[in-house]
Amino acid sequence: MARIILTEEQLRIVREANGPVDVVDGQGQPVASMRVLDAMELEAIEYYRRKKASGVQEPGIPGARVQAFLRKLHEIEDREGIDEAKVKELLRRLEAGEPL
Repeated sequence: MARIILTEEQLRIVREANGPVDVVDGQGQPVASMRVLDAMELEAIEYYRRKKASGVQEPGIPGARVQAFLRKLHEIEDREGIDEAKVKELLRRLEAGEPL
């Protein structure tokens, strides 16, 4: 994967933005948008990097189960709010093949 290393000033701007930052070329034309990743996103990236590096193949999760998981997340969020603990419990159930 290609990588762009931000200067300290650029990094400061992204961190202080509290949301997406538009990235433009020298003529002001948009080329990308970026934001700071939250802790859960960083954890997920590291998990999948380690998993890929291990070379161990695990069975995937069918798309229908993923869609059911996302629907359940939205239901919980609408009904009572969602937090990290609830997401992790749903993920555990999904990975174990338990009903959501």
